[in-house]
Amino acid sequence: MQPPHFPPAIRLCHCIFAVAFLLLLPSLSNGQYYLYKITDSRDGKLYKTVHIDDKWWMAENLNYGTRIDILLNQGNNGTPEKYCYNNFESNCTTYGGLYQWEELMQYGNVEFNRGLCPSGWHISSDDEWKQLETFLGMSPTSIDATGDRGFMEGGKLKSKTYWASPNLYASDSLGFSGLAAGYRDT
Repeated sequence: MQPPHFPPAIRLCHCIFAVAFLLLLPSLSNGQYYLYKITDSRDGKLYKTVHIDDKWWMAENLNYGTRIDILLNQGNNGTPEKYCYNNFESNCTTYGGLYQWEELMQYGNVEFNRGLCPSGWHISSDDEWKQLETFLGMSPTSIDATGDRGFMEGGKLKSKTYWASPNLYASDSLGFSGLAAGYRDT
């Protein structure tokens, strides 16, 4: 089942070095979540999405682009590039690709930029993240903090599997299934 079609102006995308998607759908009531699959028309990959509060988020990390060696820098060369944790393609399959910020934003660092998101979507803003954090129960003081913020709220988004033990506070109670995609150590 696919989410209904909406004009591109209300589709959003978010990123945490591995990308997830967000789509506004204000007609559903708070506290509800729904799961759908979307297809990335560029490569045919299917991604699970979840409706949280009044937005659709991708519930899997983006795995789009050509894998390059982690020792190389991604470049503004017209080819979407990704890293895979420890240079193994299988890690991109499981956890999604890793992207340098400039590559993710496709060298256009402006709010609501599509970046590497599929057509009609964009990288979400900090305000959109703050709305999600509010929905999860984070205090206004924590939401406006810089650096790490919150305490256990992220556990509602965190997958119960694929994390090192102890996987504290992970309930995945909203179906977001957040995974740590890894890092690039150069």
